[in-house]
Amino acid sequence: MTTAIRPSCTIPSCQRDRKARGLCPAHYEQARRQGITGTRKPTDCDVDGCSNPRHARGWCIGHYTRWKRTGSTDGAVISQLPRDELVRLRRAVGIPDDGPTPEQVVAWRTEEAW
Repeated sequence: MTTAIRPSCTIPSCQRDRKARGLCPAHYEQARRQGITGTRKPTDCDVDGCSNPRHARGWCIGHYTRWKRTGSTDGAVISQLPRDELVRLRRAVGIPDDGPTPEQVVAWRTEEAW
């Protein structure tokens, strides 16, 4: 019976047995965490001047939440309806041109549909 020789890690100075993808367990974990190149993934928010930790899409929780709410990480609302379009839509659903009445607001808040 012959003993099979296990190939060693593909990292030049490493003689340990391979685990996966041609790497030993230590180098495999390093590659999994840091990438094959050995560079760490960025941990700070991608927004200039922000050093908070990343949460999603490369942004911190604050910038991500702002983006979800407004469509922009700087907090500015990207698009709004022109005034005449807003008035037209309000009239179509029976809301006065200057917005809903207090009675309408109360009725909407108490509806079961919400």
